[in-house]
Parts: sequence; C-alpha cells; structure tokens
Amino acid sequence: MESRINTSKKPKEYFLEFLMLFLAVSMGFVAENIREQINEKRRAHEMLVAFRKDVEQNQFLLDSLIERNTAQIHYFDSVSHTIGFNDQPLDLQKFSAELNLWIYRFMNRKNTFEQMKSVGTLRNINDFNLLDQILTYEQMADLAEMRATQFEGDHYWNQFRPQLREVFPSGFFVEVLHNPKYMQALNVLNADYEKFYQEHAHIRDRDLQKLITDPEKLDWISKMFHERVTFIKLSTMTYNTLHGKGEKLIQTLKEKGYED
Repeated sequence: MESRINTSKKPKEYFLEFLMLFLAVSMGFVAENIREQINEKRRAHEMLVAFRKDVEQNQFLLDSLIERNTAQIHYFDSVSHTIGFNDQPLDLQKFSAELNLWIYRFMNRKNTFEQMKSVGTLRNINDFNLLDQILTYEQMADLAEMRATQFEGDHYWNQFRPQLREVFPSGFFVEVLHNPKYMQALNVLNADYEKFYQEHAHIRDRDLQKLITDPEKLDWISKMFHERVTFIKLSTMTYNTLHGKGEKLIQTLKEKGYED
C-alpha cells in the first residue's frame, strides 16, 4: 500500500499548526524560566535568613568577648598603674590567684556568606543598600578576626608569655593555670590531678610566698601588662564597631522580611 501525503491542507493551516507548536514550546521555556526564578528567590531568601542567624551568633559571641575583654582591661590597667607608678610590691600569691591568662578571640561565622558568593546570591540582591551593609559587615568581621588571631595572638604567644616566663617562677604558672575561676573545665578531666596538686602545695609556696620589690623589675612587669592591655583594647574597639554594624544589619534584614 502506498503512503500518501495529505495535500488537502492549505498553507494557512500549516502555519497555524506551526505557530501553535512554537507557542507551546515557548510557553514551556517561559514556565521553566519562571519556576527557576521562583526557586532562585526562595533559595536567596533561605540564604539570607541563614546569614542573619550567623550574624546573630556573631553578636552573641561579641557580647561575651567584649564583657571578658573589658574585665581583663580593667584588671591589667590596674596592675600596670599600681606597680608601675605607685611602686607597690607585687604579692605573687595574691597575683597568681587573680591573674587570668586566657586569650579571647573572635572567629567569624561565614559559611553562609561563602555559599552566597559561590551560588550567586549576592549578584541577585537588587537592594544596593542591603548589599553594601552585608559586604561592609563581612569586611569588618574579617578585620576583627585577623586582629584577634594574628596581631593580638602573635603578641600574646611570642612576646607576652615569654616575658612572663622570664620574670615569674614555675610555681606561679602552676597556680595561675590551676585557677578554678578559669581552668575548672580542664582540672576536672583528671580526678587525680587535684590530689597531686594539693600534695605539692608546699613546694610551690616557696616560690609564691615572696614579694617583688625591685623597682626595675616592677617597672618591667608594668610595661609588659601595659603592652598586653593595649592589644586587648584595640581588639575590643574593633569588636564594638562590628557589633554596631551587626545590629544595624540584623534590623535591615528583618525589615526586608528575612525572618523565619
């Protein structure tokens, strides 16, 4: 049986069929594009909500850092002025019970921000004020982290701690690092350590039951703590500035509807 081509259709009918097919394919592309745009907006919204939560976590961390650093600043300033300008003797027993040798550093939570950069969320933010706030905040957060981990950390480990070892006896460090106000979490890791610590208390007392009265040594200790507190103050100033920018950024994100 021979196949025959239907030649009964008019050119206009062919054109209409082609047009309908073209429109169907085009509408499919349009619908897919609309779906993709909706998904991108949804993902961008989810990303910005997650980013807001990261900023809020940074705020909680900054609150704690500022509080702890402020306490250290007050104490270190007091030490520096008391023994540096008043020439008062330094009681090692009392000093070892009070001194806090912890260093408190800021670490920026930026996983969400890095994801926003990699998937193009930042390019899709049409609100330039919001975008500027986000980028400015991240720049300041990176600066705060760098100041804490590099500048302050470098001074602490490479200058301050070696200087302390030159001035104070071994028993002093044992007492400071056992201080339950700051080291309780580490002390309880080994139940036998407290017994060992108490049994050797009389040995440490030989180092600690002394007064440092030498004016030159007191002046040296005063300068050590003055340098240390200067780094803490600079970091704390950066933390305060970052905290202010974070507060404004969170407010802007909430006003734009980026809430849970």
